[in-house]
Amino acid sequence: MTQPAFTSKASFGKRALASILDALAVGIIVLPALLIYVIPSAYTSMPELASSEMDALMMAVEGWQSGGVGTAAVVVSALLMVVYILLEPLTGASPAKRVLRLQIARQDGTSGNWKFFLLRAVVKNCSQFLRPISAALSGMVSLVMTLGCLAALGEKRLALHDILAKSAVYDVPHAS
Repeated sequence: MTQPAFTSKASFGKRALASILDALAVGIIVLPALLIYVIPSAYTSMPELASSEMDALMMAVEGWQSGGVGTAAVVVSALLMVVYILLEPLTGASPAKRVLRLQIARQDGTSGNWKFFLLRAVVKNCSQFLRPISAALSGMVSLVMTLGCLAALGEKRLALHDILAKSAVYDVPHAS
């Protein structure tokens, strides 16, 4: 029998902080693409924002869009986003979880492998896989899974996706 590597489950607050930090990091990663493609599109449909400064900025952005800068920024952002998103399902901890010394493992405290982590990620994000089939169903499942995160406030400290995937988030013990 394998000895548990982890014994102390992470608090809801620490898990929530990791989620917030991950969301902020992803936002920063996609910021170049937003600035170069999304915001200018929105600007053209909002004439009330027109000013000489905004017009000058839009001219610069159009130059970036037509040149390699815009394309390079979007490609680099996309690659970073893919790497960032895949870290948790492949290693058992997102960058924010690593910073906060958290690790996903099996509920018995033993370490998982990439297949286990990938299964948990699929369960956790199952609503995204339903979106092409039915936006309404995806939304309902997303609501259930989001509310299911509140289950981690309980004594067992397990969110709904942890219960379904037989996983838990643990504090990483300090090396002695």
